Amino acid sequence: MEEKAFVPAILTAQWKTLQRGRNAKFRSGRFRDSMMKHLSLQESQVNTFYAIINGKKSIETGYIKYAMDLMKNCLLIK
Repeated sequence: MEEKAFVPAILTAQWKTLQRGRNAKFRSGRFRDSMMKHLSLQESQVNTFYAIINGKKSIETGYIKYAMDLMKNCLLIK
């Protein structure tokens, strides 16, 4: 069984900056949809996604690494 951890604060801060500025709705939506698909969450479980991204619910460390890579890609979208 893989160890679980909370999302680091830096990823939460990057998520909040992703929601601002030009193309913010597209970038944050793309990150949310990709992350929810990777975590096998249904559309009705969006509150679970927000609990995870705000560091209130723990996930496996592999998912955290995936989220960090995905965040880097989404931040590059102009």
